[in-house]
Amino acid sequence: MRGFLSEEIGNLKSLGELDFSGLNLSGALPSALCDLTKLVSLSGAENQIYGSIPSEIGNLKYLEYLHLGSNRLTGQIPPTLGNLPFLQILDLSSNQLTGQIPTQFGDNIKSKWYLSTLDLSHNILSGTVPSSLLQLGDVDLSYNALEGELPCKLVIQFGSERFVGNPHLRHDSTLCGTSHPILHHRSWRNVVGVRNNWRISNLYPVLQES
Repeated sequence: MRGFLSEEIGNLKSLGELDFSGLNLSGALPSALCDLTKLVSLSGAENQIYGSIPSEIGNLKYLEYLHLGSNRLTGQIPPTLGNLPFLQILDLSSNQLTGQIPTQFGDNIKSKWYLSTLDLSHNILSGTVPSSLLQLGDVDLSYNALEGELPCKLVIQFGSERFVGNPHLRHDSTLCGTSHPILHHRSWRNVVGVRNNWRISNLYPVLQES
């Protein structure tokens, strides 16, 4: 299937779960997607979606799962994502995102389940690693352009392999009690299943042929 998401998707006000992953869709994310304020799960991974992530995505206050990995997204990560109180899993890996990691991640914990998994690997993120990430359950920041001194607590908690592929990111492996330098590679991928997803193929009016 090929095509793109139409602004008409904003008419599905009662939608709770939406999955349009792996459908070879292109185009930008429609701003109307952020009008689906009852969404709990949103997955659009493995497409050809480009452009930036709308900052209005912070309107999805009930969102628990967001997977937009393996697309062509650019621009910065909206800080509003860090303010979603129920967000448990955020995967933006394998895109072309730039800028710094929002410090809001880990700073606004209102639920004990907040961000159990954060995957920002394989992007072009720069700047330092926020110490607030210590509040999260699991983090993968490998293969970016991060720099500076990496706090030992982050290395100990998540493992050095979660930060591999950042040539300008430093940590003292002896001081941090790790046996491998940060350039040591060990593959990791957190696989998460979401039950009872709506497939976008069932919602023909919101899908436009290219």
